[in-house]
Amino acid sequence: MVKVLRLGTRMGFGFATIVLVFTLAILATYINLLELNKEVTLIREFNVPKVTHASGMRSSMFHMRLAMLRAIITGGLVNKSKNAEDVHRHRAALLDHIAEFEKLVQLHPFPEELEPLKVIKENLAVIIPFQEQLLNSTEIDEETFAVMSRHAYIVIENNDKIMAFERERIAQRAQLATDEVKATERLFIIALSIGIVLAALMSFFMTRSVTQPVEDMRLLWSNWQQRAHK
Repeated sequence: MVKVLRLGTRMGFGFATIVLVFTLAILATYINLLELNKEVTLIREFNVPKVTHASGMRSSMFHMRLAMLRAIITGGLVNKSKNAEDVHRHRAALLDHIAEFEKLVQLHPFPEELEPLKVIKENLAVIIPFQEQLLNSTEIDEETFAVMSRHAYIVIENNDKIMAFERERIAQRAQLATDEVKATERLFIIALSIGIVLAALMSFFMTRSVTQPVEDMRLLWSNWQQRAHK
């Protein structure tokens, strides 16, 4: 069928095929880039802030416990003392990080985040009254401090679960983004290879289409000359 097509039609068909191949490649690349942008956006706007707030929760919890321990060791402290002020300051920072983390979780909730967050809030509700009790006491209540320490350990343990989950999510999304980039690279290579092959074939057939009639005319002229000399 291709043989009966005129030269211009063949060239148009060949160019149209090459353009179609590159158009499909560009479309597929655009789709891949949309997916890549989606993964990068999720990492930037959700996973990284979650890890930041989870790290802040852990740091605030550690410093709050340290200030609490200093207050108890010093003994006889009231709310206006330096250590008590430190406890309140780090507690406020901890509650702020929890509130911000909870906002992010509500937008993209996962059971691996919701359950540890619930446990953290429940244990903090127990810790805070104990803290105030110890800060206002002139004597060291070792039993109260031990109970508070157990709850604090549970808070830190569940906070570590959240951080581990978020780091895993970042790693997964980073891998997906890497896969999208590699898929786009492969697509470009395939499209380029197909374009080169099609261009080479089109060039070959177009050249044959042009040179074959010239060769036929040359042979015809040669045969006519031979007959004329006879």
